[in-house]
Amino acid sequence: MNRALLAQPQYIACFLVFLFVLSYAPQVTAELKQDVERLSELIENNQGEAAYHEAQKLLIDYEGEPAFDFVYGLAAQAVGNYHQAVFSFERVVKNHPDWLKARYALATSYFASGNLVAAEREFNFIQQQNGSSNFPLIDKYLTAINKKKNQTKGHWQHQIELGVGHDDNANSGIEDELLEIPVLGPVALFSSSQPIEDQFLMSRWQSVYTLLKNLNTRWYGMASIKNSHYQDHSEMTRTYADLFVGWQSQKNNYQYHANIFYRPIWLDGENYLNYAGVNGSVGYSLSESMTTGVGVTLGAIGYQQKTQKNFDRSQWLLNFWLEKKSGKLTSRLTANGGEESVSDKEFDYLSRDYLGLQYRLGYLLNQQIHFAATIEFSKSDYQSAHPLFLQKREDELQKVSIEGQYYFEKNWSMVASFTYMDNQSELTLYDYDRTLAWIAMQYQF
Repeated sequence: MNRALLAQPQYIACFLVFLFVLSYAPQVTAELKQDVERLSELIENNQGEAAYHEAQKLLIDYEGEPAFDFVYGLAAQAVGNYHQAVFSFERVVKNHPDWLKARYALATSYFASGNLVAAEREFNFIQQQNGSSNFPLIDKYLTAINKKKNQTKGHWQHQIELGVGHDDNANSGIEDELLEIPVLGPVALFSSSQPIEDQFLMSRWQSVYTLLKNLNTRWYGMASIKNSHYQDHSEMTRTYADLFVGWQSQKNNYQYHANIFYRPIWLDGENYLNYAGVNGSVGYSLSESMTTGVGVTLGAIGYQQKTQKNFDRSQWLLNFWLEKKSGKLTSRLTANGGEESVSDKEFDYLSRDYLGLQYRLGYLLNQQIHFAATIEFSKSDYQSAHPLFLQKREDELQKVSIEGQYYFEKNWSMVASFTYMDNQSELTLYDYDRTLAWIAMQYQF
């Protein structure tokens, strides 16, 4: 969706509403005129959410009145409720088909809600009646619609990222120099088990291919590779790849996703681990601003070193989420649960049950600056006693991350991230905390 188009002022809406109300003065009561002016003033002062809530209270009294329907549609647009805006503007246009500003508002609402055929029809009608003199953005909307149509043939999008970062515990080491082992007593740890602090250079390439079957269904594929090259401890250098093919569709209030993925990891240039599987989800729109859903993942984790082959394990995960959009804020609460099982039962102490909770808050300050913050908590209960420590391992991980992105030129942006992790374990060997921060330049084309 072209946000720059949707971000335009409300079509000089407030002033137009005043003119419209005056032009139909004989049919408009003084009370209706006063309410419409109050709603218009709220929209003009960028208080769209307040205007929308106020308009909803007045709906039972004024629905069907063109002046009210028009300003109600503008309020619905302001909070992103484009389907409701369409209903309101359609009522206005039905009663006043020559009111081009109402048709323009209707066309932009069609565009925002994804009904490109209806949007194109309305824009063309306005151009035929008036040209583009009073509606200079029509040509941009029509160009965007044509671009969307061409995407049904499939299109690529690429992204390059280069940056620098700091990691205060690249190996997830522990602070203790001595470790108490029941059979052996106090054991001195190697320096490699202590936290390794280092700077790294980061590079990433991502390519996404999208094929639209229609307005509601698409196929997509993605290939991504990311490398973090540590400066003083090259053995900590790691490379992650992500390959997947997926499908998504929408019908009525339901959204469906399914994909197949493969995610290998290389440590110091050698293939260390392969993670592959399938996942799918079903979402349901409770309202224009709230969505809930459930997802499932089935995966397999395989180690490449012969000494770790017995650690291979299978995985299943369930997640439930609730997402709400409110103006510039998007919040999402996710609950996770699942199990990982080692294929060789001799190493069952590595099998675990997993529970997690995550809350993510995204904030769109404007078209150039985006922020997101995430808080996570997870608990892992391992299924049998560790042979070295003679007790079951239980871990609790807390994680906080903050991300920001600033678009300073077309296709160019700065990206920054800060992450803090704290893992508390019943077994001291797995106690650690880690801080990871990086900043990068990103180019999209």
